[in-house]
Amino acid sequence: MLFWIWYQHSRMCKLLQISSSLLQKRLIGLAHGMGAVVKKRIKYQTKVTHLVAQTPTGSNYDRALIAGIPALQPGWVEECWHHRRSVEDNFAERLVTQWSLEPLSFLRLHFYGFEDEEQKHMTEVAKQNGAVVVSADDPSLTHVVFNDFETVDNPFASRDVHFVRSEWFWASVQIRQTADESLYPYTWRPETPTSIATPTPSKSRKRLLYLESERPNKQRASYEGAESSPLSPKAKEAAKSSHRHQRALEMLQTERNYVAILHTIVKLFREPLENANQTGGAILTSAEVKEIFGNVHVLYGIHQALCEDLESLCNTWKEEASIGAIILKHAEELQKAYPPFINYLESARAAIASHDRSKPRFHAFLKVCQSKPACGRQSLADLMVTPVQRLPRVLLLLEDILKRTPPSMEDHATIQEAIAALKKVVEHINEDKRRTEDRLAMFDVVRSIHNCPADLLSSHRHLTAKLECVEVSNLIVGRGHPVTLFLFSDCLELCKPRKKPLSSPSLKHVTRLSLLHVEQVLDLGDAQFGIICEHGPFALTTEGDKKAFLKELCANIATSLCRPDPESLLRVASVEELSLEAHSLTLSRRMKRYASRVVQRATSLHNTPGRLRRALSQLLTSPFRQHEGSPMGKSGEGQ
Repeated sequence: MLFWIWYQHSRMCKLLQISSSLLQKRLIGLAHGMGAVVKKRIKYQTKVTHLVAQTPTGSNYDRALIAGIPALQPGWVEECWHHRRSVEDNFAERLVTQWSLEPLSFLRLHFYGFEDEEQKHMTEVAKQNGAVVVSADDPSLTHVVFNDFETVDNPFASRDVHFVRSEWFWASVQIRQTADESLYPYTWRPETPTSIATPTPSKSRKRLLYLESERPNKQRASYEGAESSPLSPKAKEAAKSSHRHQRALEMLQTERNYVAILHTIVKLFREPLENANQTGGAILTSAEVKEIFGNVHVLYGIHQALCEDLESLCNTWKEEASIGAIILKHAEELQKAYPPFINYLESARAAIASHDRSKPRFHAFLKVCQSKPACGRQSLADLMVTPVQRLPRVLLLLEDILKRTPPSMEDHATIQEAIAALKKVVEHINEDKRRTEDRLAMFDVVRSIHNCPADLLSSHRHLTAKLECVEVSNLIVGRGHPVTLFLFSDCLELCKPRKKPLSSPSLKHVTRLSLLHVEQVLDLGDAQFGIICEHGPFALTTEGDKKAFLKELCANIATSLCRPDPESLLRVASVEELSLEAHSLTLSRRMKRYASRVVQRATSLHNTPGRLRRALSQLLTSPFRQHEGSPMGKSGEGQ
């Protein structure tokens, strides 16, 4: 019988659950001594704040988890009794961590059949969840946890302990209570002489991915609707003489395996994570689930329909059957579904890794799923990569079928159309991926610039090139000062390093030059180049790829001006055209060292702003002194 107690002490008032075992009378007496009101059971709408129990099991424990009520060991009540006269505020709350009832509390575990690294990791998790890992001959042993994928004799047959699979261990961590051992029993088969003589696959082989092109996996093919009906005798007979039919069956088999992988992702991973009413509460929020899985369920639905069409075609096979028509039927849906998934695949994999490190229940959930045969010991991150490889493989299969289809057959032209449609889908995916990467690059640039103009971030603008330079004229920031150029599709953003070495962002906005106002791009030889704009000419030198940058700059200018001749915008010029002396384009070693130090100090952790100002005051002397005026505006003091 379970009792609920209203515990009052000083300015505290708590509700406790106390187990009615051997400690019942003592604990209830102590609680009554501190002013308690006893209730029989916990309800979903209750004022209970603490649960006191001996084992992390039972309906009351489940309700406490859902309600976020901390579960505590009986010793917490006794500790509170010893400190009942304490004048400290919230002393009972400070004892919660010490007396917390973890899901594996009071259990003595022994791990058997695991690799050293994996066993070390499971030992750490067991200790974090209240269990004690003991040796095999320890008399207090309560559970022996076996590796799910190992077949061994039972060396503990004479012990009265629980024999469970590793799935039980991770399930207990996931649901935050001791899982029912009867649901995860470990069954073993003694090794026979024949099995010893048979070579066993290596562990690395066991961990290989179940590629779609391999033999069908019975576990993966067990999803509802994917069990293929046996081929008719007529279809089997036709398969013996038709290479075209053989390739159609190969496409069907790879499609079944691929749909089985999507089924595993959706049914085994996604749907349980979306269930907020599971034991222990939701593992991830709905936003986090959407971030990881995206629209994988849409891909699952499309390929299910595609697989059913291919299966129907193969079971009623005729030589004039049209394989290309089936691909064309679903081409438009594939073009809409794949880009969103592939664009954010890397961020989804990063989110999986992040939650795996920071959320113990999610880590345990992944371990439970990975131990199931349907996963083939693959991680969720590995399974999520499979859709990226599918369309290129379908293209290869279609090209192979096309070689075995006579040109006189009607399906020959249809397959060609299907190949063209799939190539268009792949091109659309690549183009959409490129646009997404461009947008992300734009965000990175905006975040790296202090006082960046708000309108620099625009849907019609994209980053095309970046170049680190040093000014050799005196128009932008001064001769010998470093300048960073960000070339966009319609403008040129000029920045300089900020003077505070620990500041973030690391660059400061100087000016933005519209490409419509660029009159000419000049190649001054060696590493120098110049730009003539409405503010006047200025010259720069760089150690980067000057030729590629100038070519891209001229192409963007021509596009902005609607000119068909970008080559005419670039010409070789002399220094006199920029009103510069020939020796001014050659930076001394001292000035090059100064420019490199400014760039390094922008991100240095060892130089203080004071040192940087002293360095500037020493180096900005004649002939390196910056003139007072600047046609493009003073850069100002760094923030």
